[in-house]
Amino acid sequence: MSDLQKLKLMDPNEVFHKTYIAPKVLKNLLNGEFDKIGSRAKALGFVNILERELHLDLSELREMIQNYYDTHQEEPIQQKTQEPISKEESTSSLKYFVGVVVLLVLIGAYWGYAKFGTTKKSVHSIQKSSEEVHSTQSSVSSKEDNMSATAPVLKTNESNASEENISQPSVQESNESNESTNSEKIASFKPPSIVLIPKKKLWVGIIYLDNYKKKVYITDSPIELNTSRDQLIVTGHGLFELGIDNNITDYKKRHKVRFLYRAGEIEEIDAKTFKEYNRGKNW
Repeated sequence: MSDLQKLKLMDPNEVFHKTYIAPKVLKNLLNGEFDKIGSRAKALGFVNILERELHLDLSELREMIQNYYDTHQEEPIQQKTQEPISKEESTSSLKYFVGVVVLLVLIGAYWGYAKFGTTKKSVHSIQKSSEEVHSTQSSVSSKEDNMSATAPVLKTNESNASEENISQPSVQESNESNESTNSEKIASFKPPSIVLIPKKKLWVGIIYLDNYKKKVYITDSPIELNTSRDQLIVTGHGLFELGIDNNITDYKKRHKVRFLYRAGEIEEIDAKTFKEYNRGKNW
């Protein structure tokens, strides 16, 4: 009888007391329902705990997990389900929308009236100015010869201004193109899957850098990080495995280990750097 068959015959509650792996998770592993577990690194982390605590060889189960994730796409991290909108919220949103539309219509009507009144005043002013120009036309005609001499210069200036106006849209189009490229890059960014897999009970502290709020774990089960937020991570000891997507790094340190996760990258840092990012605090 293989070790995998022995595991299937064991009491799930007994397995839970030894490994802290919930019976539901154990059932998903043994039934091959890996899509309900999440990432490859998380599933392999559970297998490592079962082998270590129960002294079993689960190579067969490990191979099943590898084959599954080689042929199936892993689900994205931090999926959020949109909660259904209640009838009251829908009605409130509709009233708010109607109110905004009515307000915009009133503002447009006021603006149109003001513009129409200003236009009438402008027309009256233009007519008055036209009469004054007509009365002084004889005196102005004597200066037309002098003005005609400067006409080529004015035309040249108008031509230069026209060329400047023509060249300006090309710069704007270039800026819009750059902004579009940057937006596409941001939209295509996918945060990595990062899992801490303790070899024994581990204290883990996390400080999110967007609001400096803290989160603490004391567990020997895998911990999946929220990679949508920049953060500082510190562990009570260094006996754990770090799974990044499909790559697992084995740590064998007795002292604390500190990490900085930022912009999709995680790196090990020293106590001084940790303190600088934590506003001068050790924790």
